[in-house]
Amino acid sequence: MYRSERFKADQSKFRKRQLKKLRLSAPIVEQEHKRLENQGHDVRDANLWLRSFVKNIIRPIIQLPRTRHKGTRINNDANETEIRLCASAIALECVAVLQNSSSPTEEIRAIAKQAGVLKSLDAAINKGQTWRARAVCGIWWRRTLRRELTRQTDTAFRAGALVRRGRSAYCGHTSVMHYQERQIENAKTLAALVAIPSGTGAPVSLKELADSGPSNPLIRRAELMTRISGFEKVAELRGDKGTFLTVTAPSRFHRFTGAGIENPLWNGETPSDAQAYLCNVWAKTRAKLARSGLKVYGFRVAEPHHDGCPHWHLFLFAPPAALDAIEAVYKSYALSDSPGEPGEQKHRFTAKRCDPTKGTAAGYIAKYISKNIDGNGITVDAETGQNSSKSALQVRAWASTWGVRQFQQIGGPPVIVWRELRRLSQQEGRKVESKHLEALVLAAKLGDWQLYNQLMGGPVAAKKNRPVAVLKSDFDQETGEIYIGKYGDKISKIIGLTHKLGQTITRLIKWVISHAKDFLSKTLCQVLKIAPATGPPVLA
Repeated sequence: MYRSERFKADQSKFRKRQLKKLRLSAPIVEQEHKRLENQGHDVRDANLWLRSFVKNIIRPIIQLPRTRHKGTRINNDANETEIRLCASAIALECVAVLQNSSSPTEEIRAIAKQAGVLKSLDAAINKGQTWRARAVCGIWWRRTLRRELTRQTDTAFRAGALVRRGRSAYCGHTSVMHYQERQIENAKTLAALVAIPSGTGAPVSLKELADSGPSNPLIRRAELMTRISGFEKVAELRGDKGTFLTVTAPSRFHRFTGAGIENPLWNGETPSDAQAYLCNVWAKTRAKLARSGLKVYGFRVAEPHHDGCPHWHLFLFAPPAALDAIEAVYKSYALSDSPGEPGEQKHRFTAKRCDPTKGTAAGYIAKYISKNIDGNGITVDAETGQNSSKSALQVRAWASTWGVRQFQQIGGPPVIVWRELRRLSQQEGRKVESKHLEALVLAAKLGDWQLYNQLMGGPVAAKKNRPVAVLKSDFDQETGEIYIGKYGDKISKIIGLTHKLGQTITRLIKWVISHAKDFLSKTLCQVLKIAPATGPPVLA
């Protein structure tokens, strides 16, 4: 189609004028607008798309006209600094309300409603938590505002057809940027803090402690694979067989089809809505199986389609005679919503029996675990055709944005007891109260999930029949001091294990968190035998 030079110049001015209102999302929006222009779309439609998208992005999600503080106006294109300023301003506003208002609860609820975080505040109020302490805390507002902002931004990107294969897979471009910013900020924070143990132990970097736990992708993946392969060994001993299930949400949750075509049945549902639907289907299935005396164990992985809509993969073990009934129950609930829609029989629920001659359970599910953690061992993501490490970053950003729990153990003894046993095994010279507990400690030390299952009563034993459970306390065992959280709430902490012969304390060391500079300053003063400065730190 012929377009005059004047027409092209006018189009360029229009595009620049619209993109000038954006910041973080401007590059990918410009790319999409040009694509719509050049692929045979009507120019008017492309311009309407651009204007609508920009309007959704710059629409204020927080705007408090009666506020006495500046900075309480942000939109979906806000950066981390603006979120912090807005959170601080709202916290100061809440301080003024609590000091001067005759009905502070309603006024602060109105502020939370306008900021889109009323649900979070009401949850604290309904639980009897100290919501006033939260209302005047800039950090609480920053966390809740950031969650609301990133979700609204991602919703705008999905509505604008920018979350899909070939654009920004799994979640919006700005959601990934926000996620990376938070990861960098968290890493800096951890590096600047040290944990000082009680007694004569040396201080340890908080980052070093974090890297030694499940938050480390390498350890997380290794632990998951250990548990899955352990379940497979348990199944072999019991004579159980495995089935690999895939459950997908109805069409109304999908922005695009699997082929990348816009789905006319999508009604604005978000990934969190789809995840809630899948959880509800599983809850009904699990209840029905329990009523029927059918017990299963295994793992569930939640991952996104290319358009951000989640689906589930489950690897379940059960007696061979029960597998048909288990699959039939799950399928009936999975297809009960929106029955008869095109493709439901093919896509909404699939079941595939595990064939040991073709691979192990760990092999079946390994790629899904890797894709959702760091992409290790996968060259190309089959869903999007892009580099696996890039896809893994986008999947993690997606899960963080929408609060999706990616991995869940089904049945079996709790992993938290396993971790406490491993902690106990690292305490040299420590004696335990019984041979059974000693065997459990050895199983955890060796990483033998199959033996751990056997010693804990098997994979389908009821919680009350487990021989060992986690021990929690809401007060310090030595001083009697009640544990109080940041906002004044009573909290409980894991301190060890409880069993038939009594209790075994596993948390022997008390840690004090301090800034590395403050710790070095204090240590230097002790070495030089001088009093600490009352002003700025000795080491700036």
